[in-house]
Amino acid sequence: MSDVVYEKAVMQGAHSVLGPASPQAAAITHLALLFFALAAIVWLLVLAFLAYSVLRPRRLAERDTDARLTRRQTVGVSAALGLSAIVLLALGFVDYGTGREIETARTNSGERLRIRVTGRQ
Repeated sequence: MSDVVYEKAVMQGAHSVLGPASPQAAAITHLALLFFALAAIVWLLVLAFLAYSVLRPRRLAERDTDARLTRRQTVGVSAALGLSAIVLLALGFVDYGTGREIETARTNSGERLRIRVTGRQ
């Protein structure tokens, strides 16, 4: 009998992380997609800046002689650092909001798990 139940559970179809079966799982899926999309954007930006820095022509000792270039680099790095901090804070708030949404949906649902334990000797 237990083998039949196991086979039915296995044969229900393919399970997918991106095919959520509940509102809570859908909230987690949306959060994961946001994180994946943002990670892909950051990866592409890093590759673009790397390609620019490797492929651009430059003179020897360019950094030491041009004060404007040094200032521009400092401003660029500072702006990237500030943007990174803002994006991380925003992601933290989105994650916190998703967690609250999941917890609220769980506590407000009418379906509660009830376990009744009966002891016999």
